[in-house]
Amino acid sequence: MEIAGSLGCRAVDYPRVIPMVESGKLKVKELVAAQLFLDEINEAFDLFRKGEGIRSVVAP
Repeated sequence: MEIAGSLGCRAVDYPRVIPMVESGKLKVKELVAAQLFLDEINEAFDLFRKGEGIRSVVAP
Protein backbone atom coordinates (compact mmCIF):
# COMPACT_ATOMS: atom_id res chain seq x y z
CA MET A 1 0.00 0.00 0.00
CA GLU A 2 1.26 3.47 -0.81
CA ILE A 3 -0.23 6.71 0.45
CA ALA A 4 0.99 9.92 -1.13
CA GLY A 5 -0.09 13.42 -0.36
CA SER A 6 0.74 16.89 -1.46
CA LEU A 7 -0.27 20.37 -0.52
CA GLY A 8 -0.25 22.94 -3.26
CA CYS A 9 -0.38 20.70 -6.30
CA ARG A 10 -3.70 19.88 -7.88
CA ALA A 11 -4.31 16.49 -9.47
CA VAL A 12 -4.75 18.16 -12.86
CA ASP A 13 -1.15 19.47 -12.60
CA TYR A 14 0.47 16.03 -12.36
CA PRO A 15 0.40 15.15 -16.09
CA ARG A 16 2.42 18.31 -16.80
CA VAL A 17 4.75 18.12 -13.77
CA ILE A 18 5.72 14.42 -13.84
CA PRO A 19 7.48 14.62 -17.24
CA MET A 20 9.39 17.69 -15.99
CA VAL A 21 10.65 15.67 -13.01
CA GLU A 22 11.49 12.67 -15.18
CA SER A 23 13.49 14.79 -17.63
CA GLY A 24 15.38 16.60 -14.87
CA LYS A 25 13.91 20.01 -15.69
CA LEU A 26 12.38 20.14 -12.22
CA LYS A 27 14.81 19.17 -9.45
CA VAL A 28 12.71 17.74 -6.63
CA LYS A 29 15.54 16.59 -4.33
CA GLU A 30 16.52 20.22 -3.77
CA LEU A 31 12.95 20.97 -2.69
CA VAL A 32 12.90 18.42 0.16
CA ALA A 33 13.84 19.95 3.51
CA ALA A 34 13.89 16.68 5.48
CA GLN A 35 13.21 12.97 5.10
CA LEU A 36 11.75 11.18 8.07
CA PHE A 37 10.59 7.63 8.52
CA LEU A 38 7.11 6.55 9.49
CA ASP A 39 8.16 5.84 13.07
CA GLU A 40 9.16 9.54 13.27
CA ILE A 41 5.73 10.79 12.19
CA ASN A 42 5.20 12.77 15.40
CA GLU A 43 8.45 14.64 14.82
CA ALA A 44 7.37 15.29 11.23
CA PHE A 45 4.11 16.86 12.41
CA ASP A 46 6.00 18.92 15.02
CA LEU A 47 8.27 20.31 12.28
CA PHE A 48 5.25 21.07 10.11
CA ARG A 49 3.47 22.90 12.96
CA LYS A 50 6.59 25.02 13.57
CA GLY A 51 6.78 25.86 9.87
CA GLU A 52 10.13 24.07 9.59
CA GLY A 53 9.02 20.95 7.77
CA ILE A 54 6.92 22.35 4.99
CA ARG A 55 8.78 20.30 2.38
CA SER A 56 9.34 17.08 4.28
CA VAL A 57 8.97 13.52 3.03
CA VAL A 58 7.80 10.69 5.28
CA ALA A 59 8.99 7.28 4.11
CA PRO A 60 7.96 3.82 5.35
